[in-house]
Amino acid sequence: MRLYVPFTVSALKRRWQGMESELVGPGTVVHGVTPALREWYVEGDDEDLEYAAMTEAAAAAVHLVVAELNAGLPGPAGRVVLSVDLPDREVEHLPDLGMTALGTRVAVHASDVAALHADEAAADPELRRLAAAIREETDDAPALLEQIVDRDLLWYAPSEVDRIGAGYADGL
Repeated sequence: MRLYVPFTVSALKRRWQGMESELVGPGTVVHGVTPALREWYVEGDDEDLEYAAMTEAAAAAVHLVVAELNAGLPGPAGRVVLSVDLPDREVEHLPDLGMTALGTRVAVHASDVAALHADEAAADPELRRLAAAIREETDDAPALLEQIVDRDLLWYAPSEVDRIGAGYADGL
């Protein structure tokens, strides 16, 4: 089953040590094409459904980035979505957490990653503004969030992981 794991550029740089490195542990909430998504999006083909699940993971990644920034963690601010393939038996449905929510029963390793989707460097200042707006409880937070969620992610092969985050303000 193809899964979409919300992640951050900073976490990717800290955790990707090689193909055997564990990226997330069992019980991680991920996103994928679920029966609920198929029922809701009946006119969508498989590619549309996969894109919808990946988009949900990208939206979840925003919250991870904001949490890192507001915790004062160093590093670049950018979303990453890992496209991961796991056997169906290693995934459980979590309908109470959303239409695309799934949980992993096993750890996800770098060797499970089929592709990576990441923000371009221009997203870094936008994400920093969003984190500040949320921290300071300003009225522009919803508009900033919508602007970021609407931004498309770039595609990378796992062999290109070192290219992710190039050009970010906070370096790697």
